Amino acid sequence: MLSIKIDLNKVDESRIYHGKKGRYLNAFLRETPDNEYGNDYMIVQEVSAEEYQNGVKGNILGNGKIIIKKNTPEDTEPEHYKGF
Repeated sequence: MLSIKIDLNKVDESRIYHGKKGRYLNAFLRETPDNEYGNDYMIVQEVSAEEYQNGVKGNILGNGKIIIKKNTPEDTEPEHYKGF
């Protein structure tokens, strides 16, 4: 299980698109091992392949942290996640 935090003020709203069931934003998780704040990932807003090739970088929207690892003996859920 991952816990993520997204700063909505950093979302480039021009990249939000309308789909059949709502409004969507493409983003990805980039691993950040040994992050000084203890985060395992950063959340980055996606740009097109052409934009990326031209040096355009997506906004960093937030971060993520692994809170439960799968298939390990120490698997335990934090108390506030019981029942999810």
